[in-house]
Amino acid sequence: GASTLDGIKRRCHTSMGQCQGDFCTAGTARILSEETGRPLEQILEDAMISTELLIVGAGAAGLSGALGAAKAGVSEIVVADTLPYPGGILPQCLHRGFGLSLYGREMTGPEFLEELLKDIPSGLDLRMETR
Repeated sequence: GASTLDGIKRRCHTSMGQCQGDFCTAGTARILSEETGRPLEQILEDAMISTELLIVGAGAAGLSGALGAAKAGVSEIVVADTLPYPGGILPQCLHRGFGLSLYGREMTGPEFLEELLKDIPSGLDLRMETR
């Protein structure tokens, strides 16, 4: 079973309604604490993240921004997106025109995404299906 707030969220879709967890997170954490025997404070702390840079959106702009930040020396980067895969709309963009300024050649959306993902540093924390 799930042992974290994120695990429960992924299985039961808690915190994904209009209030985005404003009403149910505290109750869910309390129940999780009771069921697992872990202190409530630990469960809430485990749900928090600390990072040097948070980028919301793993589309072309988000991934390009993460790449630029990494090249500029930012070491802790989290990219979060609600979609289950990175790239945003890029996989659907079959026309050419992407990548000219970054790679010096025109590519389709899927080609550009492939190049971006190759260049993203291995330490990047890419969090998909995040709400």
